[in-house]
Amino acid sequence: MNGTVIEERWEEPLGGGMMGMFRLVKDGKTRFLEFMTIDPGESGPVLKLRHFHPGLIAWEDKDKPLNLLLIGLAGREAIFELDDKSRPTKIIFRAEPPKGAAASLTIVLEKETGGTRTSQDFRYRRDTR
Repeated sequence: MNGTVIEERWEEPLGGGMMGMFRLVKDGKTRFLEFMTIDPGESGPVLKLRHFHPGLIAWEDKDKPLNLLLIGLAGREAIFELDDKSRPTKIIFRAEPPKGAAASLTIVLEKETGGTRTSQDFRYRRDTR
C-alpha cells in the first residue's frame, strides 16, 4: 500500500497472558512500533499497549501504558475500551471465518478526538512463511 507495510504478530498464550507487536514501515523506514499484552485484570482481560518511535523511544510515560478493558466478547469478536474516558477509544478484534487455508483478522480502531469520531480498519491475513 503505497510503500507502507503494516504487520502485527501475537504469540501463543503463555504464563496467563499473551503478547504482541505492531510495526508500521513506510518507504523502507520504521515509523512507529507498538508492544501489547493481554493480561488478567480485576474485572477481566486487559489489553495493555505502548507506542514507540524508532529506537524504542516511548510515547507514553514509563509507568503508564494504555489500558483497554474487555467490554464485549461474542463469537469471533472481542471489544476493548480505553479506561481513560476523556479519550474515547475502542479496539475491536474480529476473526473472519477461514476461507480455505487462509485465516484472517480485522482490527478496528475507533477514536473520538475533538468531537469527531473516526474508525480505521486493519485487515490481516495469516503469514504462512
